[in-house]
Amino acid sequence: MRLGRRRMIKSLLEIGVEELPSSEYDNIIKQLYTYTEEELKNRNISYSKLQVFIAPRRFGILLEGLPEKEPDRVIERKGPAKKVAFDENGEPAKPYQGFLRSLQNENYEIEEKEIKGNIYMFAKIKKEGKRFLKHLQKFILL
Repeated sequence: MRLGRRRMIKSLLEIGVEELPSSEYDNIIKQLYTYTEEELKNRNISYSKLQVFIAPRRFGILLEGLPEKEPDRVIERKGPAKKVAFDENGEPAKPYQGFLRSLQNENYEIEEKEIKGNIYMFAKIKKEGKRFLKHLQKFILL
């Protein structure tokens, strides 16, 4: 039996700048490393190695072990209570109709959940993982 291998990628971001004073190298490296690490964590992007480098006219980031895309995930969104979601004929009432309209462009399933004795309508929204390059474009533009 052959196991599928996830393709991992490397990414190099190099930025050219005017001459940087060597007295600021440590500060720049620390800030760039911290910022990059936080952004990757906030975007749920895993990696095996993060390296920051600096030279008089450039600095950069090398990332290794990046996934080709983020994992698919399921997000839950709470809707109205079941008692107001349907009218006396069992037809969807305005609160439930509005909730469903908010899900128009989503891939979802509806389920009921009990919270503190009340039953609520929930949508389980399936989100496909984005390719890493989409994240990188947003990351660079920040």
